[in-house]
Amino acid sequence: MFRLRPSILFDYFRRPKKNVLDASKPRINIWTAGLNYEERKHNAKKCKLGEVVVFSREPNNAFDPNAIHIKRQNGDSLGYVNKIGAISLRPLLESKAISKYAVITQLKCDLKKDIYGLRISLNVPGDDDSLTDIQGPIEYLFSISDHNNKYLLLKCEDLLFDKVLSIFDRNEIAVEKTGTSHKPSHDGKQYDWYIQIGSSHELSQCEALLLQHFVSIKEKADLDFKNEYHALELEEIPKLQATKEKLIAESKEYEELFFVLDEQKIALEQRLRELDSKLEKTQRQLNKYEGLFEGVLHSIMPNIRFVANSMELIKNELLDYRDAINKLYSVSSDPQKSGKPIKTLIKWYELHFNTGNKANGRIYFRRCNKETEVLVSLKTRQTKDIENLRRL
Repeated sequence: MFRLRPSILFDYFRRPKKNVLDASKPRINIWTAGLNYEERKHNAKKCKLGEVVVFSREPNNAFDPNAIHIKRQNGDSLGYVNKIGAISLRPLLESKAISKYAVITQLKCDLKKDIYGLRISLNVPGDDDSLTDIQGPIEYLFSISDHNNKYLLLKCEDLLFDKVLSIFDRNEIAVEKTGTSHKPSHDGKQYDWYIQIGSSHELSQCEALLLQHFVSIKEKADLDFKNEYHALELEEIPKLQATKEKLIAESKEYEELFFVLDEQKIALEQRLRELDSKLEKTQRQLNKYEGLFEGVLHSIMPNIRFVANSMELIKNELLDYRDAINKLYSVSSDPQKSGKPIKTLIKWYELHFNTGNKANGRIYFRRCNKETEVLVSLKTRQTKDIENLRRL
């Protein structure tokens, strides 16, 4: 069976009397201060929701000249208006801009009915700006829940809390829910109030309103900015200056290096043009020699007909073509010259020659009437070469 622990707190609300508290007019809510002193907690236990209480000014109070005593109509003390609220309410009471009567709208107690909190409400003039000028210490934190709900947490007096709600209302900031905060936030602090903000509003917009209307928040933000800037001056700016000087020195070195490299580039381009010219001349001579080489081979071996890329291989791929030429000449000059028969081909023979590196050169030949067909190749291409010879 579920059992409530005595430490669990509850609030109970009831509509106050209409002749004292008008729901159609602006109101403020105040939690009494000093309830735990003297007989006040005992007096509070006798109170009922909706009961009318009285404000009593104490201009000669030794602790606070703005003091406003809250009493039952029989004179029993229920504590005082907190100091921040008293600063704003005192001139309104003295000028009779507000009534000296208020209504109890909330009692906080535990399951044993031990009252530890008493809130009173009173109407204020709708066109009076005195309450909007209330200032005091206030801390805030914006938070987003796991369900993406936006919250503003506040640590302040209840009048300042009411002021925040009034500011949001005037600026059309939708407030989904408000209440007392009962557990520490993610920054480890225990805040007094929470406000759930409508999802359509940006938290930055709410923060701008807080900075605009609360001096203590703006002063703290300005102080934080100054401290950050001072830390930047002491630590980061010298580092950035040193980095800047280093980059300037490096840029000068790079400029000098680029100048040297540019000169080297010009010299290399000139050298490249000279080499291109020599290469072109050499290529013309090489083409001439290759033509002579082919002419010599045909003149000494007129009955040899080279097939495929035989001539290009002799000229370009052999380190030493002397052994290949000698064996080709023997095939050309001796009609009876034969080699190793190729089993997979008819009338084709094979000779090996040294390429200048090792004996991996191959000469394949076949005698046809007055000429001999010859393929000069390498061992590594043998399989492909035999396939090509089969097609001849």
